[in-house]
Amino acid sequence: FCTPVPPEKFGVKKRHKKKAHRDTALLEKESRQVTKDHREFKKWKSTAHLQKLQQRAAERKKHLIETMRDNPDAAMLAALTGEERRSLSGNTANCVEMPVVTEGTLEVLHADYIDGTTENDYTLKTTKGEKIKIHPARGLKDELLSGTKVRVKGLHIDGDLLFDGTFPVSKPNGDFGGITVLAQPANPPVLGDQKTIVVLANFQNTIQPSLTVDMVKNMVFTQANNYYKENSYGKISLSGEVYGWHTLPIN
Repeated sequence: FCTPVPPEKFGVKKRHKKKAHRDTALLEKESRQVTKDHREFKKWKSTAHLQKLQQRAAERKKHLIETMRDNPDAAMLAALTGEERRSLSGNTANCVEMPVVTEGTLEVLHADYIDGTTENDYTLKTTKGEKIKIHPARGLKDELLSGTKVRVKGLHIDGDLLFDGTFPVSKPNGDFGGITVLAQPANPPVLGDQKTIVVLANFQNTIQPSLTVDMVKNMVFTQANNYYKENSYGKISLSGEVYGWHTLPIN
C-alpha cells in the first residue's frame, strides 16, 4: 500500500526550481524502472520481484505527484500505459494513477510572488463531496473562474488529477481526456457582512506613511462601513482587521 502524499499549501512558498527539476528527472527514471520491474515480475511471478515492484511504484508515486503539481506537461509524458496501470493496480494499492471522469465546481486561487512570477491553483469540489487538485497539462484553452461547473477526464491519484487542458472531454484523447465547461458561474448579489483584511505595506525605498492602524480601522470599518450600510439599507457591512505596517523587500 502506498501512503498518501500530503496536500500542498498554495501560495505559501513556491518550491525551488532545482527541486522541481530533480523530481521531474527522478520521475522519468522511476517510470522507466517500474516498466522494467513490471516486465520482470510478469516473467518470474516471484514474491521478491513483486516486493521490488511495489517499492519502486511507491517511490515513483511521490515524484509523480510533485511533478503533477510543478510541471504537468512532464508528468503527462511520464505516465504509465493503460496495461501497466491495470496490472500494477492489481498488485499494489493506491500506487499508480488511474483514469477517472468527474464533475464539480471549481475554486480558483491566484498568487503573485515577490520574484514577479504568478501561479494559479484549481480545486474541483465534486458532486460526491471530494476536493481534488486538478493540473492542466499544456495549459488551459479557456480562462476558468471560481464557480465554474466542469467535467474533467484524466489520471487521478490521491487528491490530484492530471489532464490535457486543451481538449474537451467529448473529443478522443486517451486517458488524458480534457475539460468541458458545463455552466458558467453566476453573479449573485453581494450581501451581508463582508469579511475584510487590510494590509498596510510600503516598499524598502519609500517612507512609511503617517497613517496608523487605528486611523485605517476608522476609515474602513467605521466610515466606509457606515456608507455601505446606509446605501444598501442595512444589507451590506464591512468587518475585519488591519495589519501592518509591513515593509516589502523590494523597491
